[in-house]
Amino acid sequence: MKYKQRNWLPFEEARAFVHTLNLKNNSDWQGFIEMGELPPNIPKTPQIVYKDKGWNGLGDWLGTGVIQTNKREYLSFKKARKIVRSLKLKSSGEWNKYCKSGLKPINIPVAPNFVYQKQGWAGFHDWIGIEPSLRNKKDYLPYEQAKEFVHPLRIKTLQAWRDYCKSGKKPPNIPTYPNLTYKENEWLHWRDWLGPL
Repeated sequence: MKYKQRNWLPFEEARAFVHTLNLKNNSDWQGFIEMGELPPNIPKTPQIVYKDKGWNGLGDWLGTGVIQTNKREYLSFKKARKIVRSLKLKSSGEWNKYCKSGLKPINIPVAPNFVYQKQGWAGFHDWIGIEPSLRNKKDYLPYEQAKEFVHPLRIKTLQAWRDYCKSGKKPPNIPTYPNLTYKENEWLHWRDWLGPL
């Protein structure tokens, strides 16, 4: 199927713009699109538009440098988890810092939840070897109640939401990733979660 032609920016210019957004993964990219902030001359599906014009994976597009997981060779899930547990990390946040430190072996993935999804993955707490305080959806407020808390905060962008979550002000019964917590039936989109502009 041929993609409808539009006045898209050249690949290098579009990618340079996307790099300025400091998005970390596909979830961030999709959230940015949902927020309606994508300029009209940059495609929502760059992998299609720029397929033969420079596209080299999402890591290259976002500027994270992450190579597509299907092009990397990793340790088995059990071997990788054993090494990670020996680090005695206390949270997924500490795991993220470790990944950015440059100390992580290249054969252990940054996103183990994707790589090992069908090989034994049971969550980040299992991965790093700790008992979570908030493990299940039941520990969070129902979607509508959570939104009632979030809307008065007047958070306008996905980046501002991420900053708020890192600030330490967010109560533990409000999820950091509501798009995952409520994805089964309640979740609509980020604008619904953050409230009207």
